[in-house]
Amino acid sequence: VDVSKPVWADYADLGITTLPEDFNLPGDITPAQITANQNDYAPTGLSLASRLRLSSDATREITGLTGGADGRVLIIPNVGSNRITLKNASASSTAANRFDFGSDVNLDAKQVAIVQYDATDSRWKLIASTAGAAIGDGAVTASKLAGSALDSGVAMVNGCLVESHASNAATFSIKTLAGADPSAADPVFFVFNDGAGNFVVRTVTAALALTISSGSSMGATNAASFRLWLIAIDDGGTVRLGAVNCRLNNYIMQLGEGTPVTSTAEGGAGAADSAGVIYTGTAVGAAKYFRFLAHADYEGGLTTAGTWATSPTRIILCGPGSKKPGDVIGGSMTTNSVQFSTTSNTFQTTNLSAAITLQSRCNHVRFAACGSVYVAASVVHAYTQMHRGSTALGAFCENYTTTGGEALSPASNIGVDFPDTTGSLTYALKLKNSNGSTTVAWSLSGTPSTLLLEEIMG
Repeated sequence: VDVSKPVWADYADLGITTLPEDFNLPGDITPAQITANQNDYAPTGLSLASRLRLSSDATREITGLTGGADGRVLIIPNVGSNRITLKNASASSTAANRFDFGSDVNLDAKQVAIVQYDATDSRWKLIASTAGAAIGDGAVTASKLAGSALDSGVAMVNGCLVESHASNAATFSIKTLAGADPSAADPVFFVFNDGAGNFVVRTVTAALALTISSGSSMGATNAASFRLWLIAIDDGGTVRLGAVNCRLNNYIMQLGEGTPVTSTAEGGAGAADSAGVIYTGTAVGAAKYFRFLAHADYEGGLTTAGTWATSPTRIILCGPGSKKPGDVIGGSMTTNSVQFSTTSNTFQTTNLSAAITLQSRCNHVRFAACGSVYVAASVVHAYTQMHRGSTALGAFCENYTTTGGEALSPASNIGVDFPDTTGSLTYALKLKNSNGSTTVAWSLSGTPSTLLLEEIMG
């Protein structure tokens, strides 16, 4: 061995190189600040550089890089404060200078990409993208996340919902996580079922919003709490933003992502006045799949329904495990075997009662009371009815005897209550007869009865 040569030199003729421990990659260059998008980028000194330190005056794109040679490695840090995007497969650069990454790589401040040239494909390939010792915000791109988002239950990637109101109209807008309208450089992705066991990803690169015009009530009433559900509909590749109030007179509209929907155009002042109707800027006539995005809660309602002069109490984005319209949030149940009797023809409170504490004024209570009613004489009616405090809820249940004499029969009271309040509420079953003298009873001789209360997402 010739000791005058480095150890690794003895193996050079065999195509094998052993690198010393102090191996370095010299050749840093810091080109002039980029002030425009760059095609076939060729800064001075690139041919001898191993490290390309870049900066820009604003968000800029590089569509291709000269100097490619088989196996050549370039380290590209962003040493400025503005984003620099390495555009994937852009036809703006010569084919042999293009990047082949699978998706764009966004380098924000202090982020680094390591690329290597593949002479077989005549393209620059991405080895890694990181920011110092930690994974940078741009190391995994939004488009990559969107490609697998349905499995995690996510409907929107790189997006959020923002409400604004002016001239008594409310506008719900999709914004990027940076707070701007979607654009080609910073898109928002939506993930939809396709109804055939797969999913599709739609890319939004322009402003997307829905305005509820002044005079359109969305089915709300004056000063009463309500909730708007914001959804995205895949209208043949065009994403439509929609809103619906799922609270109807005596039930909650069922809305599930597995069932395609149609929509009605918002239509201007006074045209969007119905609960249970999905409104979009442009009507979706054929049934299309949708995703839940968020719910906007108006706990205090609107002073005048249709006058959108206040922001929602809260806007909650939907995600894995989020409750949807009609879902049970919580509840309580009680059983009772104590007989209650009365001869009154006005409602009297039985021994069957329970309390529930609501989380939101926009939510509702489903109640179900089951037991038995006894009537002591012929041709007498017994009536049961659920009450919240002194408020009667729904129609009463009627039990009666025929000419055969006394009777014992099952009875149930089931319904939905819209209390428009929070805190602890007590529900009780009440009982009366039709003549003011005959004995009627609930839970005769200790027959068990049950009261179930559930808080329901409105």
